[in-house]
Amino acid sequence: SHIEVLTLDEQRLLARPGHSIAGHPPLFKFRQVVEFDQQTPLHTIVRSPLHQLHSHLAWIKGIGSQPDSAFFQQHPTVVQQLANQLQHLDLSSAEGISLFVQQMEGFQLDFFDNLQTRYFLGYRPEQVNKEDLRQAITNTDIFTSIGITENYDQYLLQCADLYNRTMHSQQTTKH
Repeated sequence: SHIEVLTLDEQRLLARPGHSIAGHPPLFKFRQVVEFDQQTPLHTIVRSPLHQLHSHLAWIKGIGSQPDSAFFQQHPTVVQQLANQLQHLDLSSAEGISLFVQQMEGFQLDFFDNLQTRYFLGYRPEQVNKEDLRQAITNTDIFTSIGITENYDQYLLQCADLYNRTMHSQQTTKH
């Protein structure tokens, strides 16, 4: 399950060296869970923007597939409304998508506006601007590595190689 569905105490129990956590916590929430230091390797994975948008649209649309379900009910009203709108939207119609986007406002826009940039910020802006983008890029420095979902297998091999080199270096230093 995604870490953000757990309590803060449960998250902290999982966020120890040697553990892997999964989810979508933005950096400002992630900082409440993990202590950042140079010794703790942190890795993250992002998606290509187009694939991320497609996945996000499908996820929100999926929430509305069963409006009587507990899954639907556990989401905020604004998400329920978007999910219901997407149930009736022809995603193959450029005109329909354009109209859908033009009618969005406030928190609805927040759900689609530069989501991955928002994850790397230490705050939640109303709308992402150039300074937010610069700050998000700077904040990526805390990560040992950043992979791309579309190259997941290659990224896993790079991480394994990194850990093999680290382990070899530590063993060499001890002798």
